Formats: sequence, C-alpha cells, structure tokens
Amino acid sequence: MNKFYVSPEGSGDGHRGNPCSIDKVLELVSATNNATSGAMTSDITIYLEGGTYFMDHPIVIKNEHSGKNGFTVRWESAEDASPVLSGERAITDWEIHDAEKNIWKARVPENSDFEQLWQGHSRLVRANSGWNPSGFKNSRKGLKFSTSVSDIRHWKNSEDIVVTKRFMWRNMVAKVQKVARNEIQLDPAVLATYKVPSTALGVMEPFSLYGLLNTVAIRIAKFHIENAYELLTEEGEWYLDKAQSTVYFKPFDNDSFNSQSVLLYSGLKTFFLLDGTVEKPVSNIAIQGLRFCYSKGTKLGVTAGFPTEPTKCITPKPESAIQVNAGHNITLQDNCFLHMGYDAVHFDLCGKNINIIGNGFADISRSSISLNQTNLVLSSKSKKGVLPENENKFFDGIEIKNNYIRSSGVDGISPAVSYSEFTRNLRFTHNEVRDVSTQAIRNSWRHLGWRDHAGNIEYSWNKSSDVGRAGLEDFGAFYVSCANKGFTKIHHNYIDGVGLNPSNAGIYLDVFVDKAEIFNNVSINMPKGSWMPIPRAWVALVMSTNTQTYNNWADRLTLQDTDQGRYRYFWSDKSNKAYDNHLINDITRLPSGAQEVVDRAGVEPQYHQMKSYLDILTVKGDAA
Repeated sequence: MNKFYVSPEGSGDGHRGNPCSIDKVLELVSATNNATSGAMTSDITIYLEGGTYFMDHPIVIKNEHSGKNGFTVRWESAEDASPVLSGERAITDWEIHDAEKNIWKARVPENSDFEQLWQGHSRLVRANSGWNPSGFKNSRKGLKFSTSVSDIRHWKNSEDIVVTKRFMWRNMVAKVQKVARNEIQLDPAVLATYKVPSTALGVMEPFSLYGLLNTVAIRIAKFHIENAYELLTEEGEWYLDKAQSTVYFKPFDNDSFNSQSVLLYSGLKTFFLLDGTVEKPVSNIAIQGLRFCYSKGTKLGVTAGFPTEPTKCITPKPESAIQVNAGHNITLQDNCFLHMGYDAVHFDLCGKNINIIGNGFADISRSSISLNQTNLVLSSKSKKGVLPENENKFFDGIEIKNNYIRSSGVDGISPAVSYSEFTRNLRFTHNEVRDVSTQAIRNSWRHLGWRDHAGNIEYSWNKSSDVGRAGLEDFGAFYVSCANKGFTKIHHNYIDGVGLNPSNAGIYLDVFVDKAEIFNNVSINMPKGSWMPIPRAWVALVMSTNTQTYNNWADRLTLQDTDQGRYRYFWSDKSNKAYDNHLINDITRLPSGAQEVVDRAGVEPQYHQMKSYLDILTVKGDAA
C-alpha cells in the first residue's frame, strides 16, 4: 500500500474512505518500509483530508520514516481539501476585573505559559512600557528607576518582567533576576554573553571593536519593559499571571467584548519534527499544501538564526513549527504559515538538496525560514578554513523560490530568511518580502566560518518592501557575508525602502565577500543623509574584495557609483569597482530596463493566490 488517508477524527485503517489518525499513519509508513526492506518502488503519499487538526504534540519523523531507494514520502492535502494543523487553545468565560480601566480576566489551565495571544487573526500586544519610558535609565546591571515612577519592588511577579535592550543591530532580551533598591537587575548569565572577552559576534579577540560594542550597547541602548500587570494601560494589551493561572486583557473600546468572547494562545511549538542526525539523516520527505496556524515560542534567548548576537546565546534546542534536524532531499511547497510564535521553518545540523517553494508566511515571531546549525565546533581556527569536525555539517543545494513573506520578525530582530555561513549553493529567487523587522535575507558570520565556507550564493528577481521596521542601524535588505568559496551574484532585485537610518543600504556585502557581482538591481526610497563619514546610499561594501557593481538603478547615488574608478567606501578594498550605474530622478518614470525588474521581481503569477490570501488578512489588520 503506498497511499494513506488521514482525517482529524480518523480511526480507520488508512485506506481511502476509512481514514486513520496522524499517529497511526506513521506506524503504517514504518511497516511499509520494513516490508520492502527499504527498497521502495514508488512514492508513499499521506493525504490529509479537510478540517482542523487540533494538535498537542508534533508529528515526529525519524530516519525509518524516510523515503528510500530514491523515492519520497509525501505529506499532502487531499484533493480539493484544505487541512489546517493548529496549536490553538481558546480562552473564554471572561469577567470584569477593573471596571474603571475596562480590564477583564479569565482563567487558563494551571502551568500555562505563553508569550503570544491572538484575537481571531490579530496578534495582541503584551503589556509593556513602550521604548525608553520616562523615569528609567540604563545601568551596568540592567535599569535604574527614579522615585517619579511606581516602585517596581511592589509589582506582582517582578521576576517575570522582561527587558529588551536594542542598539544598532544588537538586541538583548533578559528576564529580571531581582529588583534591588532602585535598580532592575537582569539575568547575569545573559549580560555575561555581551561582555568582553565573551564571544561577541564570534569575534574572540578580547579588545576587538565588536567586543567593545557589546559593553557599550548595554549602557546606551534604548530599552523596553514588558510583562507586568502594572504595565497594562493601553487598549489591546494583555498580561498572563502564571502564578494565578489568570489572563488579564484590556479590550479595544470599539470592541463588543463580553464574557463569551474568545482569545487564542498556542499550546504547541512544533507541528512536524523531522528528527535525524548527521549520521542518520531524515531524507526524501515532502510536505505540501498544508496550513499551519498558531505555534508558541519565546522571545527570550536567541534563535540559531540570529546572525549578530554572541555565539554563547545560541538556543540549544530550536523548536520551530517545522523543525528539520539533518534533512536531505526535503521539499516544503505550497504551505501556509500563520501566527507562529518562533521560527516558522528551521533546518538544523546539516542538510542537502532542500527546496522551499511557493509557501506563504504571515505574522511570524522570528524568522520565516532559517537554516542554521547548533552543532558546529566553534574555533578561531575556522577563520582560515573549514575544521575537519565541521566538514559534514554544511547546508548544500538550497532553493528558496516563490515564497511570500509578510510581517516576519514580529517579536524581535530576526531576518525574514536567515542562513549560516556554513552554506553553499543557495539560490534565492522570485521571493517577495514585506513588512519585516530587519533584512529580507542575510547570513551570519558569528560562527567564525570566514574563509572557504560559504559560496555560490545567488539572489535574483526578488522584491522587498518596508523592511527594517525595527529601526535598526547599519544593515541591508539583501545581505551577504563570508561568501568567498565560489561566486556571489545579486541581480534583478527590486528594493523599496530599508528603514529611515542613513547607515542602511539596499544591498550590503559585509566582511570577506570575494568576487561578487551586483547588477540590474533597482533601489528606491533609500534613506537620505549620511552616517559618520560613510556615504552608504544604496549599496555597502565592508571588507569585501574584487566586487563588480554595474548597471544598477537607484534614487540615491554617489559619484563613485557612476564613474569608471575604484569603489572606496568605508572599509572597502580598492579592488572593488563600480561603473555604469544610473540615478533615478523620477520613480514614476523608470527606464525600460528598470521597469522590467520592477514588473517581474517577486513571486511569479502562478503563486499569486497565496499572496492574495495573506494580503487580505493583513489589509484587514488581522495579521499585523
């Protein structure tokens, strides 16, 4: 038998017309593989029939559930069906807690712990102070507060308060260890990772520039306090009192909120766990045509995909909606991810021949797509080449195509798409990214893979708009670093805005990129002004070499973009050249070559249905 049918209430044998449960079908797949001794003669397809699968544990796929003999195990929606895999839990039975402030409360199960809450498809905001509240200032251990603000020592559950500090492209999130006198003291283990000589951005020299920035960032960063009942002051905010298993909510004034109104949280982190190892990977798996809604996660700590945070901050066990540990020949196609509390898709450990095609993502807390390893051996020796211990831990052969990403990085500063410098042969094409906190796509350099690691990287025919919503400085919409083993090509991309800070660039080649070509890109609404002595404009080259930048269009150029001379921006090597680039004087009247890029960049027409569906939700304000 090579076809199985699953339904939300299934209890049969998995034949057509007698569907089984998801848990049962894994037994049937294993039995089929065992019966053929792994010598599959055709694909095995699991069809998910329509309806909502309310899940309380992930579908765990091991090596024994893999496709064998060149054939694939496919998880697909049944014909004309729209299966939804959901981790949602409902909160109802509300009662007024404070009538004057219009604050309601409701009980949740004991030991409930969640950081995201939704009203329908609208993400609600956890009670917070806003950025840089008056009466507070940075301190070496956290924050100090004055007598002009409420005495935080008397706040309920002060140990659950979360403080975020943000500086340039740095983002530190920590819980409160204690409140002593007039100081909120943060978790010292988190603070320690940001101090010299702890590993800063993978830079192990104790007196490096970036090590210094770690210490400075703690003292001058802007800051944000959240998760306290006393901060519940604005409409649409909520607070979970874990000790009392009670949620408090302040509805919008125009909302007819009542005792039977429903708010949603998630009780599930992961829907699919493809759980292989480097020695025994999961292989030949396809997941297609499914919809995933409401996963849980935390903004504490750092996902594996965070490219600029100290190496010691890596989360030891990523738990994304689709979590793939050591996966080869994996395809994710035509799926939809809504309301994710962590990364939507994360590949870890290693992987070959990965195809992520035609998926839609909206309202994602961290990255929509992440390919980052947590099993790397970190050593300064890898700055000069690949360590033997890391040879079999690369991602190789990645195609990310025709994906639509909207509202990603909601809970922090994650890029929409993130990959490590231990990645080769990556093609990112015809994707569309909008309304995200930082970059459309970037890789890291914090794992020390500086030389002879990343290579053969191509970004083409993509569209990004309204990226950089977190207000960071010194970043680019399309970013590459450490790509020097093979080619790097960035071409035919349409970039509409990168935030307001003049240090930001549409295309950013950071440290150790070599022999890159940047051509036929269109960049509009680039930030005005200058940052220090650095005329960033639309492209930045930092410690990159032998780069050719030509035939691009932008609404902000410098003289060096248009002449035949050498490209000498800050930290830029004299081997870089820029020529035949063109200034856009009127973005409503583009040259024909630029207009072709604008018209064709982004998802191709056959994938517009997913885009339209997510846009409808977002336009209504439901997925914002």
